Formats: sequence, C-alpha cells, structure tokens
Amino acid sequence: KMKESYENRRNILCEGLNQIKGFSCDVPGGAFFVFANLSEFGLGSKEFCLKLLDETKAVTVPGLGFGQSTGKLNLDNYFRISYATSEEDILEFLNHLEGFSNKFFKK
Repeated sequence: KMKESYENRRNILCEGLNQIKGFSCDVPGGAFFVFANLSEFGLGSKEFCLKLLDETKAVTVPGLGFGQSTGKLNLDNYFRISYATSEEDILEFLNHLEGFSNKFFKK
C-alpha cells in the first residue's frame, strides 16, 4: 500500500513536469525524488532554483549540488524535487511551476 502511494505521487510529479513547457523528466526507479531537466530555460540549475524560490516560494535543489556531470549528463541542467510529500503539495508545486514557466517563456 505504501509503495503504491509513493509510485502514484512519483507518477503525478513526472507526468505533470512533462506537460509543462521547458521541463522533461524520466521516471526514477527507486528514489523519493526526481531530477527534472530544465535546459530549455537556458539557466544554470542554481540560478533557476533561486529564481523559482524568489518568484513562487517553491523549494528545489540545484542539480549542480550533486556534481558537475556524470558521463553525458550535465547536472547543471537539472533540479531535484522530492515526492515524499502529499499529492496536494505536489499538485500545488506543479501549479506554481506552470505559472513560472508561462511567465518565463512570455518574455
């Protein structure tokens, strides 16, 4: 039952991210967080996360905090989000993220 709950929240988060302009997300296998690709924004992960925090109060972790890169993966093009929270919080986060994206790409 608990595993299903986490899988459901993971799927809500990943599907939501993939529907918002500027983001893409692969479904992780066994973590309580996802790494979302933000490269379409043209910002580094730290700059992106600070801007998101300032404009929406949503807390995310810059991918750069986990290293420069691993193989072909540039972690500065990613940010990390936990889904060890309620579905309501995830949906609220996605709503804030969509507003942020819409505002950013209108510039």
